[in-house]
Amino acid sequence: MGWWKAGPNVLGDRPADALWTALDGVARARAAAGAPRPSLAEALGALGEALRAAPAETVSGGGAEAGRLRTVAPEGGASAAETAPGADLRDALAAALADVARAYGDAESRPPTRDEVLALFAFLLRPVPRAWLGEGADLPVAAVEAV
Repeated sequence: MGWWKAGPNVLGDRPADALWTALDGVARARAAAGAPRPSLAEALGALGEALRAAPAETVSGGGAEAGRLRTVAPEGGASAAETAPGADLRDALAAALADVARAYGDAESRPPTRDEVLALFAFLLRPVPRAWLGEGADLPVAAVEAV
């Protein structure tokens, strides 16, 4: 599994896979129950809540510093902002953040920064359409930021 630099951030396949597995797992469980897939805004809300609840040993710049999340659209297009998530998605992403922290600890000997987690999430949002999302699945995303 690889690691790469993206500006000041160090990103990796293993932490991206942890986030992807959580998102895809919730989407599949909801589909099996006849419930709608998470919206982009709900996914942002779940990640935002998980980051705000994360201790410093899990995410550097988490907690109160995490801010509220929104997407940044390419060329000034439409963007999405976080909304309240379902507990299933929030809990899945909180558990995934622990896996992300372990991956960074193993490879980098430190926890990920908030900005690295946001860059990983944006990386997962770039392919369009996103089968694991409901509403907002076709919205182009250049980045995810905390405001």
